[in-house]
Amino acid sequence: GVDRKFMPEGERMKGLPNEYILFVGTLEPRKNLPTLLNAYRSLPKELRERYPLVIAGALGWYTDEFKKALRLLKGREKPILTGYIAQPHLPAIIRGASLFVYPSFYEGFGLPVLEAMACGVPVISSNTSALPEVLGDAGIMVDPYRVEKLEEAIYSALTNDSLQQKMRGKGLERARLFSWEKCAKETLNVYEEVFKE
Repeated sequence: GVDRKFMPEGERMKGLPNEYILFVGTLEPRKNLPTLLNAYRSLPKELRERYPLVIAGALGWYTDEFKKALRLLKGREKPILTGYIAQPHLPAIIRGASLFVYPSFYEGFGLPVLEAMACGVPVISSNTSALPEVLGDAGIMVDPYRVEKLEEAIYSALTNDSLQQKMRGKGLERARLFSWEKCAKETLNVYEEVFKE
């Protein structure tokens, strides 16, 4: 389920640009951040200048590849690294994003994708593990091993207004399917079925 604090209206994170591409999560290998950095670096300069990349999350384990990819970015190409964002501030940082990108190799569920949709932010995610189940047809899914596919998806989402509007609308609709109330009812139904036998 998604917390009700994740909604399009409300406070936005202070100190960040008016428009930005956002990733939220622990910085570790399974999150596939080198691919995100390389895809971002491939975008046209005017898009990188208009939409800085914001990476919100604490450093995890084995970040050598991430740091190596980070060193290839120069000047204004460099992402804004916020470090860990406490749970109460997550809605504000997500809500302010122009695009949420989550190219993870593996996720148990993919709650940040759901939270971004609930905030009305267009989402690009991997087409792996549980992410397709969460995103459905509400966003763009890409092969996380293909930098050029991620770059193409980011470019499309940032330059096509009608696609953005469609992703926002479908994302909000999709997020409504994942309420905690629905989760509780479905869990109760499972218990009732099990204890009938």
